[in-house]
This record gives sequence, C-alpha cells and structure tokens, in this order.
Amino acid sequence: MHIGLLLCDHVRPELLAVAGDYPDMFRLMFNQYAPQVRLSVFDVTTGHYPDDIEHCDAYISSGSAASVYDDEIWIKTFEDYLKQLHLAKKTFIGICFGHQMMAQTLGTEVKLATNGWGVGVKQYQLVTKKHWMKPYLETIDIVVSHRDQIDSLPANAQLLATTPHCQIAMYQIGDHFLGLQGHPEFSVEYAKALMDYRQNIIPQNILHAGRKSLANELKIQFIVDWLIGFIQSKPG
Repeated sequence: MHIGLLLCDHVRPELLAVAGDYPDMFRLMFNQYAPQVRLSVFDVTTGHYPDDIEHCDAYISSGSAASVYDDEIWIKTFEDYLKQLHLAKKTFIGICFGHQMMAQTLGTEVKLATNGWGVGVKQYQLVTKKHWMKPYLETIDIVVSHRDQIDSLPANAQLLATTPHCQIAMYQIGDHFLGLQGHPEFSVEYAKALMDYRQNIIPQNILHAGRKSLANELKIQFIVDWLIGFIQSKPG
C-alpha cells in the first residue's frame, strides 16, 4: 500500500531530538503498526505535490502550527488540492490541520475553540460504528494538540467520534474522506515536549490536566488498523 504524506509543517528545531521530524513520526507509526505501508512525502508548504493524484493509493496529512484560515499561498494551494481529491473521490485522511481543512474546503468554518487548547490525551467516544473499524472499540485514547476546531459538520459528512472538548473529533465524507482531530503519530514524549515548549501560551490548568492525561493508555494499533481499513474499504 502506497500512502502519500502531505506534509503541512516541520517540527521546530528545538524539538527535533525528541522524535525527529513529522515524516519520521509517520514512518515509525506505520513501520510499527502497518509495515505493509510504503510512505512518500510531499512537502506542500514548499509547493511539492504528486505529478498525478493516482501516484499513491491514498493520502494522509500531517498537522500544522498554522491555521487553515491563515492568508498563506501554500495553504490556499493545499485547499485547492483537497478540492481536486474530493472531486476525484481519492482517498484522503486528514490529521488535525487536514481534518480542519477538509471542513473548510467544503464550506464549514474553522475557528479558535471557545474552550481553549486541546492538549494531552483525550478519549474519543465513538458514535457511529463503521465496517472498517476492526476490531471495534467504543472509546479510543489519542494524543491531541490544537486550539482551532470545527463546530459543525460539512455537507454530507457523518460524525464518527466526539469528545467533551471537541464535539467533532472524527468524521467521514463518502467513502474517500476521513477526518481525525487527534494525532496517532505523536508519541507521549513528543506531546509532553510540545506542551512544555508552549507553556507560556497554554493556560496552566490546561497544561496540568494535559500532562496528567499522558499516563492514559494510547490505542495506536487500533487507530492505525482503522485507517488502513478505511483505505481498503473503498470500492474498486
């Protein structure tokens, strides 16, 4: 299985020693939990895209410190590319920034969360069971790191999972677009380092709860199995 990583940011130089850059995190995740995946990286922040959308079986995005509504040329180009993927019904999995860009691309507003930063480990409550969720769990714990989010679903989208902090934590559009606000590629070590780096802009009560939550058991194998199952479930 050939997956294209649409890279929307790089790890800050001060944090590279923790877990490498984002492509390193995705490679490690797939090597550990889905070794059949071959990953190609396209740095969309520099305008690097596949020559043909059929170059890969599916695409997945990284997160980004940027906001999808920022006035940046590369962000507008990325949004246009997602429109192409959507029209072609090409499989795409949006992680964090990509999850939000899917929504914006299809007309839903993305904005600062009224309840502030989401950091640490959050428990996702599944509200819709899909056939590709094998094995099925009613809850999954996943690392999150965001202060933007979406409050309403795009047209024709189906809500899959929710949390008290982020009501639209996971959703699906057709059989080709899947959005996930959390970061299955983030390790606990990197999540802690990122929180520490941002300690001056994240309220102390949120930081404290986020650091404490890192003791929760992550369900990365299940999540990666679902991502692969979603890709494989598409007809044809």
